[in-house]
Amino acid sequence: MTRTPIHFNAGEAKTDLYADRDNVIALNLSQCLDPNCLASNPGHLDECQRCGSDLRLAGRYRAVQSIGVGGFASTFKAVDEHRLGTPCVIKQFLPQQQDNPTYQKAVDLFTQEAFLLKDLGNHPQIPELKAFLEQDGRLYIVQQYIEGRSLRREFEQRGCFDEAEIIQMLKSLLPVLQFIHDQRVIHRDIKPSNIIRKVDGTLVLIDFGSSHQSYTRLFDRRTPKTATPGYAPPEQMKGQVYPNSDLFSLGLTCLRLLTGSFPDEYGADPLLNDRGEWCLDNAIQGLSDGLAVVFENLLQTDASHRYASAQAALEDLAAAAEICRVPLAGRAGPPVEDWMPDYTHLQTLLAARQYREADGETWRLLLQLTHRIAQGCLNLDALETLPCSVLDALDRLWQTHSQGRFGLRVQQQLYRELGGTAEFDFPLWQTFANRVGWCEDRRWLNYAELTFTDRAPLGHLPTCCIHALNRQGVEQDVRGWWRLGFVTLMERLKACSRLSDFQS
Repeated sequence: MTRTPIHFNAGEAKTDLYADRDNVIALNLSQCLDPNCLASNPGHLDECQRCGSDLRLAGRYRAVQSIGVGGFASTFKAVDEHRLGTPCVIKQFLPQQQDNPTYQKAVDLFTQEAFLLKDLGNHPQIPELKAFLEQDGRLYIVQQYIEGRSLRREFEQRGCFDEAEIIQMLKSLLPVLQFIHDQRVIHRDIKPSNIIRKVDGTLVLIDFGSSHQSYTRLFDRRTPKTATPGYAPPEQMKGQVYPNSDLFSLGLTCLRLLTGSFPDEYGADPLLNDRGEWCLDNAIQGLSDGLAVVFENLLQTDASHRYASAQAALEDLAAAAEICRVPLAGRAGPPVEDWMPDYTHLQTLLAARQYREADGETWRLLLQLTHRIAQGCLNLDALETLPCSVLDALDRLWQTHSQGRFGLRVQQQLYRELGGTAEFDFPLWQTFANRVGWCEDRRWLNYAELTFTDRAPLGHLPTCCIHALNRQGVEQDVRGWWRLGFVTLMERLKACSRLSDFQS
C-alpha cells in the first residue's frame, strides 16, 4: 500500500503526518523491527535504510516507536496502514538463545497470549487481537492500542488515590476479572503498570503474557512460577495459582495506590517484614470500616480464606460503600456551573457510527456536567437538575446521526405510547424494556450485552441511566435504579418541553 503523507510546515521544521478519521497521528519515523538493527527511518520508506529489512509487518503494520522491552518481548507503538493509520501495538517475541531451557516455555506463553486475546478481546476493557503472525523467523502479536496512562504513571504524576477512586477502580476491574475467570483464565500479573486508564476514564487490563488457562481442577493446578514480586500472593510465588490469586494482586495494587506504599529504589518494601512476609494490617486499619472489610478478604495470604470469586468481592463492596446510592427525597443537588460542554468528539463518534464509544462519551459528558466524575455514577438529584440545553443537544445529535432511531425523546415517545408515567408499573416497564432491547424474554441484559449498531431496536440508545455497576457488565438485577433513573430523566425531558412551550 502506498501511503501519501500530509505535509505541514511548522517554522523551520517539516513534519509528516498521517490522518485517520478521528485524529492525526505523527509518523515522523518508521522503527526497524530487526532486533539487531532497530534503526529509525523516514516514515514513508518500506525498507530499512541500514539493514534492508521490511519496515511493515504483513504489508500493513508499521512500527512508529519502541515502547519497551520486558520478559521475552519487545513492544512498539504502530499504525495499521490498511485502516487509515489506526494506532495499534506490535509485540515481538524476543527470546534468549533457542537452546535455552526456557525457550519452548516462552514460545508457548507468547502463543497462548495471542489465543487468549482472541477469546477475551471482545470485552471492552481488554485489548483486542488484530493479528498473530510470523515474519523473518520471528513471532508477532498485533493488538489494539489503548490511548491513556498506566495507573503507575498516574500515581507518579499525582500521588495517592483517595478511597472513592479506589472503590470505583474495584467496581470497574472486578467485573473484568470475573469475566476472564469465567473463561477459565487467570491473569497472574495484575499491577499498576498493567492497568491503563483511557482518556474517557475507562480502565483496561493489559498484558496477558503471563496468563494461565486451566481447563480442569482449577483449584488444584500446579503451574510454572510466573509472578511479579510485590504483587503476587504467597501461593503464586510457590508456583501454584488460583483464580482468587488475581484478587490478592488487585487488592495489593489498590492498597499501594491508596497508601503510596511502594518498594523503594533499593527494593525495601514497607508492606513486608524482615522475613519477607506480608504485613498489611496497619495499612488496612487506616481505611474506613466498610472498605477495610473488603481489603481484609482480598488480601488474605491463605487463598482458602480469601474471596472465592470477584463477584463475591463486588457484592461486599456494594454493600460496604454506598457511593452511588439513590439520594433521599428533597436532598439538594450539586451545583451546576454555567459552562458550555464540548460536543465535538461525540458528534465525530456518532457520524462514524461508533455507537459504543458515543454512548461512553455521552455518559462522560453527563458525569462531568453534574460533577460526579469521582463517584462514577449519576443520581436522581443530578438527573433532576440537568440543564435543558444539554439534554436537547445530546438528543439532537443522537437523533440526527441515527436517522431518528436513537435518542432520549425517541425513548420518551415509545414509553408514552405504551402508557408509561412516573407511577410504578412494572409490567409496563418490562414491556418497554423488551421493546427497546434492554430486556429479552424477561432477562434483563447487562451493559456488555447491549447492541451498539444500527441493527439495535428503535430507542435502544443512549443508555444514560444504567446502574454504574451494570455499566461495567456485571450480571445483576438492574431494574430498580435503571427504572428510577429512566423515569426521572423522562420527567426532566417533559419539564424541559413545557419550559420550551412556555418560552415560545
